[in-house]
Amino acid sequence: MKTILGCFELVLGLKVDFHKNNLLGIGVEDGNMWKFSSLLNCKRMQLLFVYLGIPFGANPRKEATWELIILKMRKKLAMWKQKSLSIGEGFTLIILY
Repeated sequence: MKTILGCFELVLGLKVDFHKNNLLGIGVEDGNMWKFSSLLNCKRMQLLFVYLGIPFGANPRKEATWELIILKMRKKLAMWKQKSLSIGEGFTLIILY
């Protein structure tokens, strides 16, 4: 695997950063996964993980799937509201960072 990724680096001129990568094994014993992750110098990943804010394998039709995303958006909107303060009628102070 590491040889294949090394060839990928040579051919495309891109660098694989193993510290940022995760290794996921399905049907592989834990002992072997520890060996592979230490050999590749990367982290192990559990089957239950979050991708783009949505739990992997979650049903998008269920409301519970979207609760975390809605909560994050509400927090961001609340922060945005704090940055634009109304000082009176017809005058708004907007603070930009």
